[in-house]
Amino acid sequence: MIRCCQRGDAEALTSLMTPEISAWVAVWPTPLTLQDTQQILSDAIAATQAGTAFAATVIGRDCGDVIGWCKLNIDGTEAELGYWIGENHQRKGYALSCLSGRLHLLLKPWTYVPSKPEHRLQIRHR
Repeated sequence: MIRCCQRGDAEALTSLMTPEISAWVAVWPTPLTLQDTQQILSDAIAATQAGTAFAATVIGRDCGDVIGWCKLNIDGTEAELGYWIGENHQRKGYALSCLSGRLHLLLKPWTYVPSKPEHRLQIRHR
């Protein structure tokens, strides 16, 4: 499950970030401080309110805890979807479950465009 991110998610997200995850994501550095996470959340919430993004936290279906991050950035006719799942929650289907429904909604009016680095998905409006 995903829900809109909240400033109160900062501590949980900070505790989940590791150098291994950070190596694959652009915005989440390591070491990550609580202040860093609070700034990321503030920026993401502002972008969501401005309509240029949808930022969400991933919630574990069994535990109900924050277990990851998902954000859709929208720039005119292009969108970028980024996500990460805490290491202890990986390989349990959370990313696929979280993203499959969102991609289905997104890909109807959008087209997949291969991009680099290879771990990014870029889609453009037709």
